[in-house]
Amino acid sequence: MSNHIHLILEVNEASNLSRFMKRVNLRYVYYYRRKYAYCGHLWQDRFKAKTIDNEEYLIQCGKYIELNPVRAGIVKGPEEYRFSSYLHYAYGAKDILIQGDPLYHNLASSQERRQLIYRDIIIEEMTEKTLKARRIIEHSELIAV
Repeated sequence: MSNHIHLILEVNEASNLSRFMKRVNLRYVYYYRRKYAYCGHLWQDRFKAKTIDNEEYLIQCGKYIELNPVRAGIVKGPEEYRFSSYLHYAYGAKDILIQGDPLYHNLASSQERRQLIYRDIIIEEMTEKTLKARRIIEHSELIAV
C-alpha cells in the first residue's frame, strides 16, 4: 500500500512490539529517503495492533490483507501485488519473510492441494464481496427509480 502496511505477527511475552515496529519503520524510512531523496513523513499514522485470539479472526485478517490492494484498485487480482504473501501461499513462491503458518499447513497434506485451497479461499472472498457490492448497487438503483 502507498501509505501503510499490514502485518500478521506472532509475538511472545518477551517481545516488545512497539520497539520492533519502531525499528522496522525507521529502517525503511531511512532506506526510502536515501533511495528517493525524499523528505517528510512516510507513513499515514502510528502503528495499530489488534490481538488475533482465534482462528476464524486470523483467517479473516489474512483475507483482508491479501485483498486490500485489490480493493484499493492498485491491482486487479492479489497475484499481481508483489508485496504480499499471496504468491507464497497460493503458488509456492519463496519468501524469506514468511514463516510456516500452521493453519495453512492444515489445509491439506500436499503442497499443491494447499495452494489450490488457498486460492479458492481468496477467490471465494473476492466473489462474495463483488456480489454483495452488486446487490447494493442494484438495490440503490431500485430505490432511485
